[in-house]
Amino acid sequence: MTRDAFEAIAFWILMCSGLVTGILYVVFGQVTVRKLRKNPATRDCLGLEFMHGGDIGNVARALGWPRWMQERSERGALGFMLAKSQVIREHTTRLDRALGLACFWSVMLSGTFTILLCLVIGSR
Repeated sequence: MTRDAFEAIAFWILMCSGLVTGILYVVFGQVTVRKLRKNPATRDCLGLEFMHGGDIGNVARALGWPRWMQERSERGALGFMLAKSQVIREHTTRLDRALGLACFWSVMLSGTFTILLCLVIGSR
C-alpha cells in the first residue's frame, strides 16, 4: 500500500468516525441531557458550562469514565466543574448510560485517531 492510499483510507475513516461521533453527541444531548436539564433534582448537578452544550460533555464523561476515576476527580480541587456522577446515575436509565458511554468513548477515540493521523501525515 502506498503512502497516498494509506492517507486516503485514513482520511475517510476519520471522516466517518467524526460523523458517527457528531451524531451520537447530538442524540445523547437530545435524549438524555435534555431530560436531566428539565429535572429539578439534576439541573444543578450537570457541572460547569463554559459554552452552550458543554454540559453534554460533562454528563457523557460522568457516565463514560470508570466510577472510581470520576469520584476521585470530583473530590479534587476542580471538582465543582464536573457533573455529579452519583446523582446522574440515579436519574438515568440503562439506555441513557449506554448512550453516554458510547458518546464519551467515540469522542475520545475519534480525537485520538485524529491526533495520530496528523502525526503520521505530518512526519512526511
